[in-house]
Amino acid sequence: LRNYGFYIEFANAMSEAGVLLDLLNARAVINMALEIIHPKLVLIDGKRSNSESKAQDNINVHNADAVRLVLGIVIRLPESQSNVSLAKNAFDEILRLCANDMAGSSLTRLASSGLCSSLTNPNEFSQML
Repeated sequence: LRNYGFYIEFANAMSEAGVLLDLLNARAVINMALEIIHPKLVLIDGKRSNSESKAQDNINVHNADAVRLVLGIVIRLPESQSNVSLAKNAFDEILRLCANDMAGSSLTRLASSGLCSSLTNPNEFSQML
């Protein structure tokens, strides 16, 4: 999937189809993308659940390549205050996976997923840098 740019094209198709124009749809799509990474990565009302305990923070990433889908979706959200907040919270979930205390689980998976090459690939995210 990574070699064919599936996640980027999927995010682009959702954007072109207008799925991301409605905030409720955008939240549902971002939650779907986060759940592909790990089922516990869910935003409630566009925010991280405050009821999560510290023990739940140590998750093992199921699909590190799906980070591309999350990034692809959030950069294609229409510009509005609520969408900016939703995008920021989704990015925060991705950054949380890169925290030092996650080094034994998710950080290793993210590093081996080719995410760095994706961020510098001209066909993916390099135009954002």
